[in-house]
Amino acid sequence: MFLFQEKLYKVEMEWALSDTERKVVRKSNLFLKPFFNLLKNAIEAMDEIQGKGKIRIEHYYKNGEIHIKVS
Repeated sequence: MFLFQEKLYKVEMEWALSDTERKVVRKSNLFLKPFFNLLKNAIEAMDEIQGKGKIRIEHYYKNGEIHIKVS
């Protein structure tokens, strides 16, 4: 998130983290790049539309899988 500091003052971040004791063990690069691009695109889209907005990140465990939802 710190990589987007100059644009984050316009963006509200909402976190809904449950089941945080469950971890995903993989190569970090496999997760970092897609999340980086997803957040970058979301922030840029908000900037073009109105210059502000909200990003909600949810984390939960269901049916034997960890789910991460960004909206």
